[in-house]
Amino acid sequence: MSNSLPAAGLSLAVEAYSTFAVVRAQGVITAATVADFEVKINAALEGRRSLVLDFTKVSFVSSAGMGVLVVAHGLAKQQGGEIILVGVDHSIKDTFDLFDFGSLFRSFDTIHEAIAVLL
Repeated sequence: MSNSLPAAGLSLAVEAYSTFAVVRAQGVITAATVADFEVKINAALEGRRSLVLDFTKVSFVSSAGMGVLVVAHGLAKQQGGEIILVGVDHSIKDTFDLFDFGSLFRSFDTIHEAIAVLL
């Protein structure tokens, strides 16, 4: 049996710190996986101001997934924080650029760069 994800799967790992959390995502964010994505994002934000979302292993984000990101941005902003994206694939970045996500989310190439701006 393989440890790889099913074609339409999403794996999420959360590392919680005092004022922020790092969410490492792997797979695709689609209608089938967006509910779990939303639950994990909301739980990671509870009691924290900011999130670092590691998308280095995410190959697709649906419009529903983008909606979750916009809502999370609003929650983080209300708490004086932000959502930072890491390792966004070029095809996903092109879609984000169409919706002007660059004005909502800072983006970095590595987790270490993203965490450094929160410390």
